[in-house]
Amino acid sequence: FANLFPAACTGAHERTFLAVKPDGVQRRLVGEIVRRFERKGFKLVALKLVQAA
Repeated sequence: FANLFPAACTGAHERTFLAVKPDGVQRRLVGEIVRRFERKGFKLVALKLVQAA
């Protein structure tokens, strides 16, 4: 299949959602969690801090 459609098979990107629970934020573990995420070869493309109202 890859030989028939090389453009369709290369450059495909998958996205992974990473959420840090409130206790992880309170314990100031966000940096370490992101560091481990990147060490596994993932690339961080966005970061958003949301607080429940």
